[in-house]
Amino acid sequence: MKIKLISIVVTLAISKSLSAVELNSTYIDNYVREVTPALKGMYRKRYPDMPSRKVSIQAGLHANKMAKCQLHAIDHYPETYKQASITPIENGGDLQIVGKSVTTMMKADIQSGARAMPEFKKIVGSAAARFRACMK
Repeated sequence: MKIKLISIVVTLAISKSLSAVELNSTYIDNYVREVTPALKGMYRKRYPDMPSRKVSIQAGLHANKMAKCQLHAIDHYPETYKQASITPIENGGDLQIVGKSVTTMMKADIQSGARAMPEFKKIVGSAAARFRACMK
């Protein structure tokens, strides 16, 4: 399963009612809940002889690592993108829909001149590199 970083831009937001640790926990829990079923399917195809219990455990561990790496990867994003990415996921939003929404926001910023394409490429490229390094 390939999950494109651009379509799943995930970031850390600050909330007055929750600490950053609670936010991370809520985000990670929702991310894991959404990604785990797809990862289970991937593990079943890749390892057809793996017992179901082990498939569930491995998929959950992988999803948890992905969630943490996403938070790490885009920690340097501008605050606007962070809030637009993390808050909906914390509230149970669909990862793909949120990712598309943030990508649309970024494209609109480029078209309006608020951000230059080279800056956008640098931000996204850095996040992709950080994600890959974290997942190793």
